[in-house]
Amino acid sequence: MTQVGVSQNIGPLSSPSQNFEWRRHDNLIVFSGGMPRASYSDRNTVTIQHGSKHVVLDFTSKVIDFFVTYSTENDACESLIILLEEELVAVDLTNSEWRTIPLPYLISLHSSAVTFLTYVDDVSESIWSTLLSIGKSQTQESHSLLEWPVNGGVLKKAGDADKGVHRDLLITGHEDGSVRFWNAGSVVLSLVYTFKTNVIFIADDDPLDEPAENHAEEEEEEWPPFRKVGCFDPFSDDPRLAIKKVSLCPNTGTLIIAGSAGQIVILRLNEDAVTDKQIRVSTINIIPEKDNPDEVTYLWKGPQRLGLKGKTEEKNKITVSSPAGYQPFGIVQILPPAAVTAIALSASWSLVAVGTAHGLALYDFKSETPVFHRCTLNSNDYSSLSETPISRTKSFKKSLRESFRRIRGRSSTRHPDKHRSSKSSQSPVTPTGADRKRGGRPGENTPSNSPISPLDARPVERAIEARPTDDAMGSMVKCLHFFSTNVVHAHHAIPSLWAGTNNGTVYIFTLNVTGGTKRKNERTTAQLGKEIQLRHRAPVVSIIAINLGHKLLHVDDTPGPSGSHYVIISSEEQIKIFSLPNLKAVGKLKLTALEGSRVRRVALGQFSAGNHLETCLMCLTNLGECIILSIPDLRRQETAAIIKREDINGISSFAFTKFGEGLYLRSSSEIQRISLSTWRKTIPRCSLFLPNGTKAPVEASPIKAEKHDHFINGIPEEDEEVDDDHEDVDQDEEDGHESEDSLTKKESCGDNIKNPLSDEENSVIFNPDMSVITVDSVKDHLS
Repeated sequence: MTQVGVSQNIGPLSSPSQNFEWRRHDNLIVFSGGMPRASYSDRNTVTIQHGSKHVVLDFTSKVIDFFVTYSTENDACESLIILLEEELVAVDLTNSEWRTIPLPYLISLHSSAVTFLTYVDDVSESIWSTLLSIGKSQTQESHSLLEWPVNGGVLKKAGDADKGVHRDLLITGHEDGSVRFWNAGSVVLSLVYTFKTNVIFIADDDPLDEPAENHAEEEEEEWPPFRKVGCFDPFSDDPRLAIKKVSLCPNTGTLIIAGSAGQIVILRLNEDAVTDKQIRVSTINIIPEKDNPDEVTYLWKGPQRLGLKGKTEEKNKITVSSPAGYQPFGIVQILPPAAVTAIALSASWSLVAVGTAHGLALYDFKSETPVFHRCTLNSNDYSSLSETPISRTKSFKKSLRESFRRIRGRSSTRHPDKHRSSKSSQSPVTPTGADRKRGGRPGENTPSNSPISPLDARPVERAIEARPTDDAMGSMVKCLHFFSTNVVHAHHAIPSLWAGTNNGTVYIFTLNVTGGTKRKNERTTAQLGKEIQLRHRAPVVSIIAINLGHKLLHVDDTPGPSGSHYVIISSEEQIKIFSLPNLKAVGKLKLTALEGSRVRRVALGQFSAGNHLETCLMCLTNLGECIILSIPDLRRQETAAIIKREDINGISSFAFTKFGEGLYLRSSSEIQRISLSTWRKTIPRCSLFLPNGTKAPVEASPIKAEKHDHFINGIPEEDEEVDDDHEDVDQDEEDGHESEDSLTKKESCGDNIKNPLSDEENSVIFNPDMSVITVDSVKDHLS
């Protein structure tokens, strides 16, 4: 294959090609660009011509470079590797259809913008194997079976083989309505399975139904013969398809997907494809009228609900066909169709709870009936429903009165010395007899009459203004959780649903869940058991129920006799621990008052040191710091700065694991993994084996090259120990930075030929083997 800088064009008045490769005896020509300037100059293309066969690969991002790999057996063209600005694409040239090769790594994470991220630990082995097999068959349908042509290096396993395998899933929701499952148990983040909700819902710009024959004729007549390649698609079909929340049960595989228009899809994993399956569509109106709950009398100004694909033969039912994989068996539509802000799943109870900015609802997907719904709006808000936060009206007198009270409160807190001086001038202090003997003066703080001693001094707390009770977003449901805990009786656990809102309110609903065959005859019921109103009215971020051993209470726990339970209620400003069922405060930590930070994420994590295992509370603040707190005294164990405080997207996308790790979006196209524990950490340990004689040994030189690092970096770095048959280069990437030894090795690297681009004082000696000097290294040095 020869690569030349000539232009290869298609038709007259074409744009010049950026790169061109030609294999004469194979009659293969590959070039980028060269499209007709009038019609296709804005397209990013790579053209492949092999005899009479001609295909133009059309990409959604800019083409950077490409190269062709060859077979080691017959030196025939094997694959085409294309580097794009947003992704990496490989094309199988041995296949007659020139299909793409699935990537083992460097998969485009942001094929569509990531809108949600969650981490699922310890997926059951049956669900894991089923997902892998279905994902593999899903890939083989649209990709080539050719193995990845670029190989090199060995990834070492940490410890035993069984210890290094973790069945962990990273689930990402995207703007185009797709949900992608990633294998996150190892160093390489590989794609396992993809589910798209646009096969269920109708988007605004879906193409009209036309005969397939007409489309085939249009594609045949089009010239040049374009083919869409790559998964990167920055354009969203409909913003209502965006995924807001995803919940997966690791034991049963039940999946809940919630979107931006109040749509909730309930799915199950099935290895076989189904055809003409009926699905019930349930509608829950969170803001019903008293006379007729099913009637909607308010005017909704936000986005409308999505339409459904499939046949509608019966009322509230649609007929769909689904391939093997996740298949829907229930759809719930929340009214008003606002974005879902919180969901909770209990697969053992067959319940799903949904929260929006207007309230919450509970749905039983076993009997396919709604259980209850509760509106969190005030009575004055029903007439002002819109896509914007609901505005509340109040009288002018009330507003003026509150303003003056706020001004008085601020002046008293800002000038405490003036009030003290006025009081002291009105009532002078006369020294006592003991003060006269010590020589103390009136008003002097002696050790005997000092109001606060240094030992009794407390941390200075910031003055935080009370949040108004009529906050516009106070009705939003922030978190939902299912627990089997002591809500009513001290030693008897019952099913319960906990909901936290944006104005610091916690609702506790007791559930009556029937099991077995009685489930069809007796409906699941729920009633409000208790209601907690936090005084500071900060948004409730998380609710966690634990037992006496500080273990998380799962929804799968069997209701019945139990020991003492505690609940950890975390708001944006403070974390409180209450004992159940009397809700007596056990511990409290004020983060905003003491440090000025606000809580963004809270989760339990297991930390181990030898045989000792401890459960701690992990907390992420808006300053990008991760704080580890002990339970139940909430003592600070460790504080680590993880994310920059300016990185709002990274903080909002952060997800904890139960083993002290965390993942977040470092940018729109990459995920950063961090570890707060030395017991469980994911570190790449790589080895690269090079044949003997691949590169000449580098002799040490006393002259240090400090001003020509770019020129010296053209020589590959090599390890100190070199075997006879091969060279082994180990690389441990813990923080993504080079070690001090490698930097010292680069500085002390010297050679035998004088650098013509430097003067005599800063001259650098190089090895006589000039093949190590590349054009890129010279360009870097000149720049």
